[in-house]
Amino acid sequence: MSKSPAQIARDLRKLLKDGGSATHSAGVQQFFKEKVQSHGWYTKALRSEAKRERKSIVEESSIEVLLEVADELFRGPMLEEKAFAVFLLENSVAGFDDREFRRF
Repeated sequence: MSKSPAQIARDLRKLLKDGGSATHSAGVQQFFKEKVQSHGWYTKALRSEAKRERKSIVEESSIEVLLEVADELFRGPMLEEKAFAVFLLENSVAGFDDREFRRF
């Protein structure tokens, strides 16, 4: 039985929390006027991990599940959750129509 999108998002949030750098997290704030919450991931590592996870999600489930996972991550408070959601979807955008774009 495959995991629900909420379960996948929960697992990804744990991965993001556990894989961040406290030192880098403190430095991230300098790029924003407003206070942001960050786990301290570097963009290249975050994109690479998202690519790996995207492949796994699509192979085990579907693009629709990927969309639901990204939607869950967009709702989170952490900077990396939102960026991870973008990276999950970035290679699929060409195949999206109005329905997907309205969703976000």
